[in-house]
Amino acid sequence: REALRAVFGDVPYSGGSITVAGSLLKKKSISARIKSGIAYVTNDRRGEGLILTLSLRKNATIAALRRFCTKLGFVKAKSEENAVNGMVEKMQIKTASMEQLVGNLSGGNQQKVMLSRWLMTDPKVLIIDEPTKGVDVGARMSVYQIIHELTQAGIAIVMFTSDMMELIGLSDRVLVFYEGGVAAEFGRADVTEEKIMRAASGITGEGGEDE
Repeated sequence: REALRAVFGDVPYSGGSITVAGSLLKKKSISARIKSGIAYVTNDRRGEGLILTLSLRKNATIAALRRFCTKLGFVKAKSEENAVNGMVEKMQIKTASMEQLVGNLSGGNQQKVMLSRWLMTDPKVLIIDEPTKGVDVGARMSVYQIIHELTQAGIAIVMFTSDMMELIGLSDRVLVFYEGGVAAEFGRADVTEEKIMRAASGITGEGGEDE
C-alpha cells in the first residue's frame, strides 16, 4: 500500500523512479501525478475518500473540477451535470438523483462514485486499493465488470487486494511483496494461491526459506 501511495505522490520516497507511458515523472506532488495520468482509489472510502456530507455530483467531479470551470472559476453547471449523468449511467449507480448525499448511498454505489471521480480525470493508470471492500456480492460483480471494461479501453489497472480469488481472477500479472521489496512475479497462466503465499512468506524454494 505504501508503494502505491508513493506512486500517487501521497507518500514520500527516497529512491527509484516512476514512468508513465515512457515518460519519467519528475514532480512528486499529487496534483502533478494526476496531470500525468495517475489516479488512486483509496481503500478507506468513508474515512479519506468520499466527502459524505456532499452530493454525489460534487464528489464525482471534485478531482477534475477545473475541467468544468470557466477562466474566472465559475462552475459550468450544464457541462458538469451532463458528465455526472453520463457516469451514473455508465457505472449503473443507483441513486435518487445526483444531488443525493453520497453518505446515504450503499457501499457498492459509493465505490462506483469513487471510480467515477477518478475516471473524470482521464487517467492512464488507475490504482485501486481493495476494489470491493465492504460491498455486497451484486455490487462486487459490477465492479469487476467495470474494471474489465476499463482495461479494454486501454487504462492500466494497478490493484491492491487482500482477496486471493479476486487477485488471481482479475490480474494479468501479480507482484508479491515481502519485507518491503518485490519477492516474486507471476503471470496469469502460472499464478496460484500456494505460490503467492510462499512468496509472501519469504519462501523462494520448494523446501524452505530463501533457498
